[in-house]
Amino acid sequence: MLVAVAAPWHVAAHVATAGEFSRVYWGMHVFGRATGAGPFEDSTYWWYYFPAMARDLFPWIVFLPGALVQPWRRVSRGHLGPMLFPGVWFAGSFVFFSAVSFRKDEYLLVAYPGAALLIGYFLDYYLGAHRHDAALRKWVEAAFTVVAVAVLLLGLGFLLVAWSGSVREHLFEAFHNPTDQATFAAVADLIADREWVAVLVAGPMMAGAAASIVLIRRDRPLPTVALMVCTTVLAFVLFVETVVPVLGQARGLASFAAAASAHAQARGPRTRIFLAVGECHELTFMLHRVTVGLETRPDMVGYLEKDLATGRPWLVVMDRGAHERGRWADPRLQWRLVDQTPPGHRRPMVLLEPVLKTQGSGGP
Repeated sequence: MLVAVAAPWHVAAHVATAGEFSRVYWGMHVFGRATGAGPFEDSTYWWYYFPAMARDLFPWIVFLPGALVQPWRRVSRGHLGPMLFPGVWFAGSFVFFSAVSFRKDEYLLVAYPGAALLIGYFLDYYLGAHRHDAALRKWVEAAFTVVAVAVLLLGLGFLLVAWSGSVREHLFEAFHNPTDQATFAAVADLIADREWVAVLVAGPMMAGAAASIVLIRRDRPLPTVALMVCTTVLAFVLFVETVVPVLGQARGLASFAAAASAHAQARGPRTRIFLAVGECHELTFMLHRVTVGLETRPDMVGYLEKDLATGRPWLVVMDRGAHERGRWADPRLQWRLVDQTPPGHRRPMVLLEPVLKTQGSGGP
């Protein structure tokens, strides 16, 4: 059914673009990514997704090993059926995307629903079997304790960053990547100026962690699981409402998109922005109302020249390195630097204005 629905569209796209769609879609973005060819050269290790998964599924990641092992234990073989499908779903996705050459965090998102179902089945089984399965009970108690201690340490670290300038300085120096440094500095500045934010985020986390240790030691599994769910949801909401906006500003993408949109509006309603960058879906989404793609045009500079001659203003977003290397350097056009992403951005980009040389002078 999937092939019957999708195949006609792919065939139509292939015909409409004279094969260019298939070359880019299948050749570059499917097989190119899988084999690490061209711009998708492998730059990560085979274990790349292990720390990424631990971060994305925290704190529930601690139960995943048990969820993978539990169905195969003799005492719970009867529960193998319901866990087989999510187990194959998760394991198959994880192994497949770990095996391909080009790895990105978002590729593994397809495996997370399977992992969530596995963990849910595992905890459901634990709630019903914890009294007569001593080994399972001890393992889950240890897992809850590990999570609680990790959350307590995380909350304590969050508070120390807010209250101690020396801690902020030492942690900042521990980051070597400029993007990580900029992100940490933005969050540290936020909670240093507003200590109540640190208390608001860390307080419920630490209180929930301490309470979960008490409950699990008293053999109260259902309240422990319920408390962990509530604490996780609360921490997530608080983090999204207070810290995530600062992270977005630190990464500069939202502010860069807003600046590009403002520059386009200032030049008139006919202005269009060309995204001469690949793999920047967030920026494409933020600027979708004023952006166009010219990837299929053989002479992009020629197209811009003709359109500029009609009076339509254009802005071009380009990787800073590509601009400095002279991409699209042409005697017909000059490029004015309008704006750029802030220092420390994970992907430095520039906003350029192409100008016909007969219209005025500008930078190279």
